[in-house]
Amino acid sequence: MTTLFVVDTHPLVWHAAGADKKLGAHARRIFRDYERGACALYVPAAVVIETWFLSMNETIRVEGTIAGWWQRVAGPMLIHVDLSHEDVMEAARLDWDHPDPFDRLIVATARRLECSLVTKDSVITDFSGVETVWD
Repeated sequence: MTTLFVVDTHPLVWHAAGADKKLGAHARRIFRDYERGACALYVPAAVVIETWFLSMNETIRVEGTIAGWWQRVAGPMLIHVDLSHEDVMEAARLDWDHPDPFDRLIVATARRLECSLVTKDSVITDFSGVETVWD
């Protein structure tokens, strides 16, 4: 059975950039397992949208287009998850004083999939509504 995790934007971007030293120890192990095909990473649609926004405002640099970047990041164990009506409603219902729609949608997707979320984002890790992994 394959282990499944939902991945937040920053760890995926760091891993794709070869900056695995920025990852926590547990997150590094997850990405190593992913590279070996021993675990799969769910990528919420909100992560795809957020990387596009970050590349447009040059917070992150992608070589070529954002579509080309995603093609280079893609692998058989990287599973894109469509944004559902239920995810949006769950994000809106969360008892969480955090206005970032991307974080709310990523958390809602992790909850729907019943998977741990790979993230260092303290706003998310401090929220008790989703299991997170990092260190």
